[in-house]
Parts: sequence; structure tokens; C-alpha cells
Amino acid sequence: MSNATLQTIAEACGTNRMTVSLALRGRAGVSEATKARVRAEAERQGYRPNPLVSALMAHMRGARTPRYQATLALIHDAPQADWRRMFAACRQFDAGLHRRTEQLGYGVETFWLGSPKWAGGGLERALKGRGIHGVVVAPLPSGVRELRFDFSGFAAAVIGQSLHRPVLHSATPHFFAMIELGFERLCATGRRRIGLLLDPERDARSKHQWLGAFLGCQMAAEGQRGDARPLVKTIGAAEFAEWVRAERLDAVMSADAGHLAWLREAGWAVPGQIAYVCITRAAHMRGVAGVMSNTAEIAAAAVDMVVAQIHRNERGVPDEPRILQITPRWVPGDTM
Repeated sequence: MSNATLQTIAEACGTNRMTVSLALRGRAGVSEATKARVRAEAERQGYRPNPLVSALMAHMRGARTPRYQATLALIHDAPQADWRRMFAACRQFDAGLHRRTEQLGYGVETFWLGSPKWAGGGLERALKGRGIHGVVVAPLPSGVRELRFDFSGFAAAVIGQSLHRPVLHSATPHFFAMIELGFERLCATGRRRIGLLLDPERDARSKHQWLGAFLGCQMAAEGQRGDARPLVKTIGAAEFAEWVRAERLDAVMSADAGHLAWLREAGWAVPGQIAYVCITRAAHMRGVAGVMSNTAEIAAAAVDMVVAQIHRNERGVPDEPRILQITPRWVPGDTM
């Protein structure tokens, strides 16, 4: 176990304990050169904060209005400068992110990777020049799996699991629980032929966790009259109706509430003949039964992960990335 302390680091760097403490937390008032020197020495000595002291300081900070600590960066690769317009959930993500940074005494600035300003790179250098060493990565747009960003020297976490390379710490919806919750509620109402319709892109964004959960629930369910085949495919209303008839479904789960309209347009009574559950239920979907992710809490958890890394003096792509899943909640509706 390392005997490194703030004092031993300060002595090696020719400074004092307060400067070392501020540098390791990324606080303003310490030059970037000093921060880099302190972090390098802390790493060399194998320094890790005392968890009991950290817990005490966190409690003391929580008992009063937090002072400004530092600024975090929110980076995104949306098709447009305003990432909140990318998906319906992004506004809730943004609200949760800002609320949590404010609670912790951090500022947050948004940087668009698609900006002509960063076409030739250089964002990493600009952030470090501004004293920004914590990065939250927004969900990526459809079809994008990788970011051209060097995370060396940054504490980072991702909102969701759409980023496949590099693999960072992430806070995500609990995809398995979303399917499990909807499936169990449908079974409890006597539905036995439950179908799942997924667009391939949505399936990929969940890393096939929705599909895997559905197949697992089918195997575990008692009293099922055969297994309705899930459909992972981009289809139109006519092909959708044919799938429902062929599988003799009495319930449908999907991530697109537009499929509810397709059921009704095809002449089925909902929920009389077929129940419907939206696994990405949003606040504006009045009357639709479904599973709602706690999107604001997911973004807040990503902020917590970044701040915790800053406090632990951890930077760069982690050797053992952690995934923190946030539990969804059930919202009753007239479609079930």
C-alpha cells in the first residue's frame, strides 16, 4: 500500500499541501503547469485519497451551498449544434446534467465536435488550456459508434452506451429491466402472445440488451402458448400488420409509439384485442402504457462519475470501464 500523502507530493513538487489538493481536484487558481506536475507526481507515488476523509469532506460540502469547483465539458457529435434536438430524451438529459453540476458546484460548457472550429482537431488542447479536465459525452447520433477525441488527461463518462470506441465509464438506462418490466405487466393481465418490434438501429444502440431480455423473459414465462418471434427490422404499417396476424399476437412492445397508431389503423381494438406497451415511454405520450427511463438521473449519474474520477485523480480511458444502470419506472395507460 502506498504511503503517499498530500504532504509527500507537495514536498516532491516544491509546493504546499493546499496547492496539491486544489490541483488534484482541478480547481481554479492553480496553473496548468502546476496541475500537470502535481498529477504526474501523485501518479508516480501511487497516491489515492483516503476514502474516510473523502466521505467526511463530501458530507461537509453537502451541508452548505457548494462554491464553484471547476468547469466540465459536455461534448457531442449531433448533426446540429444544439444536441438537445437530436432525440426526444436529450432535453431531459440536458436538464439532469445541469441540475447535478449546479448541485456540486461545477459549471458546464457544451462543445460540438461537428463545429468547423474543430474540423482539424484541437479541442483537447483548447479544453486543457481552459482548465477543463472533466468531460461528459452526450449520446451519439444514429449510426455513429466512435469519437475522434483523445481522452488522455481527462476524467470522462458517457450518457448511455452508444459510444463503442473508446470504452469509457457510462451511466445508462437499465435496458434489461425496461423489457422485463413491460413483459411482466403484460403477463399479469393474461397476455400470452407478446411480440417485440425493434428497429435495428435501436437494437444496436442497446447493444442487443432489449432483444436478449425479451428472449430471456419468454423462456422464463409460465403458460406461454409458444414463443412469438421478435421482429428486429425496419418495416412499414402493412408488414407490421402481417407480422401481428402471423404471430397471433395479443400484445406488442416497441420503442416507437407510432406502432400504436398502426395497430388501430389495421382495425385492432386496443387494448381489447391487442395490448400495447412503449418501452421508451415519454411524458408527452398521454394514455400510453409503458416503461419510462429516468433520463435526468442518468445524466446526473454520468456527472457523478466524472467528478468522482477528478477527486480520485483518475484520467484517461479506464482499464476496467464501469456501467451504472438506472432503474426505469412503469407508467400505466389506456393501451393495456
